[in-house]
Amino acid sequence: PGKKEAETEKEKALLLLIEDNPELNQYLSRTLAEKYRVTHTLNGEEGLSLASGLLPELILSDIMLPGLDGLELCSKIKSDPLTSHIPVVLITALSEDKHKIEGIETGADAYLTKPLDMQLLFSTINNLIEARKKLRLAFGGIQAATDREEGLSAFDATLVRRAQQYINDNISNPDISTTELAEDLRMSRTNLHRKLKSLMDQSSTEFIRKIRINKAMELLEKEGKSISDICYAVGFTSTSYFSKCFKEIYGINPSEYKRNRGQSG
Repeated sequence: PGKKEAETEKEKALLLLIEDNPELNQYLSRTLAEKYRVTHTLNGEEGLSLASGLLPELILSDIMLPGLDGLELCSKIKSDPLTSHIPVVLITALSEDKHKIEGIETGADAYLTKPLDMQLLFSTINNLIEARKKLRLAFGGIQAATDREEGLSAFDATLVRRAQQYINDNISNPDISTTELAEDLRMSRTNLHRKLKSLMDQSSTEFIRKIRINKAMELLEKEGKSISDICYAVGFTSTSYFSKCFKEIYGINPSEYKRNRGQSG
């Protein structure tokens, strides 16, 4: 039972709470822990460090913090390639529109005022986390990542586009390395891996493979190329491995897909 409970706990989304009032911090931590895993801190600087270290599913931060306040924190989270995809919910005792506008300008995903309505807080957090899950599933499906950009921030959409462009430009090269891709995106290899894992639940290697298979799908739609030609054109060196990867993503192997396209066309 202990192991099962630990596994269930691990499946819960990880939230990062940044609230400088110790009593409220404790209360929110306890209440949110009923549904989520919660890491909490009392200040913005530590919150920023925890955000890049843990890559939580969501950040809940007070605006009025000593030192690095919630607006600055949100701005830094949203402008860092590693953390830009993480939803940020800002909370404040001030109901002034000025703060709401500033919050939206820094890229905050939601804005709540104190005293907090806990039902609204849970609903807001749940909706934002579910939206990210749907986006991850979309990346895992048949459509190429570029077709799904409406769910990404402008920053992340640009990052994904640049990554795709680099892979497509070098697609026939079987030795595209994640190190080269990371260099092209001006990120470390480790951070690129963590970013892709957090953003779309894929490793860098899986992402490269997915782009290759999506390109193969495009080529199969056209007449005149054999499956082995397409396999090598998208950078696979083994037709059997190509077929296996294709089937993992699309549910059928390339020859079946080509046959079906022929019948429908």
